[in-house]
Amino acid sequence: MKRAFMTLFAVLAVLQLAAEEPAPSARLTLTLDRALEIALNDNPMIRVADLEIQRQDYVRKETVGNLLPSLSASGSYSYAAIKQTMSRSGLTFGADNTVSLGADLSVPLFVPAVYASIKMNRTQMEEAIESARASRLSLVNEVRKAFYNLLLLRESLDVLHESESLSQKTVDDTQGKFEAELASEYDLLTAQVQLSSLQPTIIQTEGAIEVADLYLHMLLSLPMDVALELEGSLDGFADAAEANAYYSTDISNNSDLRSLDIQARLLENQLKVVNAQRMPTIAAFGQFSLYGNDMPEINFGDAGWGSMFPDVDLAKYPDLVAGVTNALGPAGMADLAGLMGDLLGGMGSSSATTSHSFWWQHPLTFGVSISIPIFSGTRVNQQARQTRIAIEQLQLQREYQEESLGMQVRSSISNLMTARSKMAASETSVAQAQKAYDITDARYGGGMGTILELNSAQLQLTQARLNYTQAVYDYLAAQADYEQIVGMDYEVAGTEQNQ
Repeated sequence: MKRAFMTLFAVLAVLQLAAEEPAPSARLTLTLDRALEIALNDNPMIRVADLEIQRQDYVRKETVGNLLPSLSASGSYSYAAIKQTMSRSGLTFGADNTVSLGADLSVPLFVPAVYASIKMNRTQMEEAIESARASRLSLVNEVRKAFYNLLLLRESLDVLHESESLSQKTVDDTQGKFEAELASEYDLLTAQVQLSSLQPTIIQTEGAIEVADLYLHMLLSLPMDVALELEGSLDGFADAAEANAYYSTDISNNSDLRSLDIQARLLENQLKVVNAQRMPTIAAFGQFSLYGNDMPEINFGDAGWGSMFPDVDLAKYPDLVAGVTNALGPAGMADLAGLMGDLLGGMGSSSATTSHSFWWQHPLTFGVSISIPIFSGTRVNQQARQTRIAIEQLQLQREYQEESLGMQVRSSISNLMTARSKMAASETSVAQAQKAYDITDARYGGGMGTILELNSAQLQLTQARLNYTQAVYDYLAAQADYEQIVGMDYEVAGTEQNQ
């Protein structure tokens, strides 16, 4: 029993420690291709651009919907609480209950403004696609440079740590010589100062690494608690860029230039939409109505011509009397007599009876309508003139933009050539500084050199390595800027990464 309690206590203690111990943060190994893939999938600006493409697609479908038939239905019911009456006879008009149902159908046959709007919507879709492409090119440029910058800072920190190790070695050797009375205290202090002077630079570089790491997290939309491990080196990326180096001044794929061309087509389509307002439109239509009301049915019995018109000499109209009598027959004559008697104040109404029933009507109409604009002031003319001026402005803007981009691409190529030359010169400087340090270190170890010579050689070696790392970064950054200017789409899983 005691052993069981001890085992249970040990398990609870382990669980308590595990609960108190913070969970290890996630780690993500990043290649450049993987970083670009994450950014292009998760960055909010890219998602906004993709949603804009979807929105323009819905705008196009909305415009196309104007060419489809439209059908509408309506209905109403009314009850006549007080109906209209004649002042003398008391005859009422209308029905107590009325029901009305209707349907209207319209089919566009010829609508020039809609046709022009559809073409403009297609151009707007192209503009949205090109805007999304521009966002991707800009994001790729930022991610690449952020990736290179983080590599630059980490490799620079490695150089500083190596220099710190060399300085520590010098301090240890000088400390031994000082204790053996082979070196002065001044030499020891000089070596210690050299070691201490590296600490501010190391701390500053570590702070810069944290900022660069946060910026890359932001571009990739990654949680800040995810630790990033970058694969690859600046030298590897530079070698891959050198192997695929081909520079051209062709700027036809530049996103800004292509956007201006699309905007020019958009304005031309807009001008067509304005001019289409002068053209006629044709549409087919159909109307169906269903009316129902409870009109009274009246029966006036056996009244005849005499009861209808007692004060009228009907002998003057023999043909009319005979024709109506033959057409209506006895029953019809009775109905007519009763009705006329009611209209004339109740004559013959003694034999009348009334009843109510619903009476339905259902008229149906089809047709074609045409609308021809004749005069609408100068509104359309002024809109057309405004659009033409906008087209001229855009043409001038494109010419200026093309000249500016031509200068930028040539400047970018010049920066690439300069960065390549600096990279080669820095590589040579590193080799020379390394050789000078080795010689000086050997001389100092043999007691022939001074601490000042050794410190100077070590400082030159550190600076040469930092300069080389910076030169490689400058070359890669210039390469990324050049590819953005010429509008080169970056292909994920391409050959740019050297692993």
